[in-house]
Amino acid sequence: MIRNLVGPPVLGMDFIGRKKELNAAWNALAATNSLLLSSPRRVGKSSFARKLIEKAKEEEWSAIYLDVQGIKNETEFGGYLLTELQKIKNEASHTESIKNKIGKLFHSVKKVEFMDFGVEFDKSPQLFYAKLDETFPLPKRTLIVIDELAIYLQQLVKDGDISRAETFMNWLRNVRQKEVQNISWIFCSSVSINNFLSQHGISYTINDISSFHLGEMSEADALLLLEQLNHSNGQIMDDHQIRYVLARIQWKLPFFIQLFFKTYSINSDEYKKISIEEATDLIFKDMANEHQLYTWSERLSGYGKDEKIARLLLNYFCLPKHKSDRKHLESLIATIALPDDDIAERYSTVKQMLESDGYIVQEEGKIYFRSPIIREFWFNKYIR
Repeated sequence: MIRNLVGPPVLGMDFIGRKKELNAAWNALAATNSLLLSSPRRVGKSSFARKLIEKAKEEEWSAIYLDVQGIKNETEFGGYLLTELQKIKNEASHTESIKNKIGKLFHSVKKVEFMDFGVEFDKSPQLFYAKLDETFPLPKRTLIVIDELAIYLQQLVKDGDISRAETFMNWLRNVRQKEVQNISWIFCSSVSINNFLSQHGISYTINDISSFHLGEMSEADALLLLEQLNHSNGQIMDDHQIRYVLARIQWKLPFFIQLFFKTYSINSDEYKKISIEEATDLIFKDMANEHQLYTWSERLSGYGKDEKIARLLLNYFCLPKHKSDRKHLESLIATIALPDDDIAERYSTVKQMLESDGYIVQEEGKIYFRSPIIREFWFNKYIR
């Protein structure tokens, strides 16, 4: 029996499939690599990372999970990290000298008045990070997961000061290199970390990290997930219906499968009165109005100056008979671009970002929405 958890990370027995990907990721971590989970939102990165934390603990590693969404500044991040490191060291019966180092650091950091440039520390961010370094090394092999990293970085640069994000990322890079034999890291986010760093010219800060792509579920894993959900809810769908639904979902993300099944199970008695084809059409329309899909629009704000072009292209790709040739798409961008813009460069940049974030895909020369559910949402919200 599994629970249908739509949205939050799934843990333990509720986590289905991904054995091949988990083995590959764990082997990389065990070989002292750090990983960047480079996948679109709703693929299941947070659940995947938490599953690797379970594996680390089974192997008698220490492990911590830091969700930095909502962390406003370096001071809060430092306090959050130190709190979790303190737990690790308590578990390992660490020495009083290490305890004292952390205690002194807590006392040396304080919030002061918010100024135009952000939050100040006693001395400077550089000094703060130097003191944070004093909490390493850790007593045993450790896995550290930092989730929603790109959202935290966006918070740091919201006033236009890129140096704060660059300083933070360089500090992380230095720690990784010093502690490469003892600490493995996983970085993930619902907003593309690669896109953010590339936009701001600081991609070099992750040149020591292996990119690990987590794609859609395999056909077998997607089938197993829907079958398990069905079994846990009284077999309300037959095998033909399950396979038909997966074919219609196309982009087999756990989130879409779970959301579809939740909608179906709530009104299964009514849906059983009509064909699965009709039921799926109705459910897709319901899913397109789910508030949980709004982030697909909201997160485009992180594209900065490229947001208008991204929205223009997505609106166009919603149209049933849209063209996909580059010359035509660049001509659309030219209608809203500035006179000195390099149209070809802007198109390449935005197209790559939309592909990386899972909005669109290009196959056999045709560009279209990666998910028919997201297309339905976008069409209803911005085109209809």
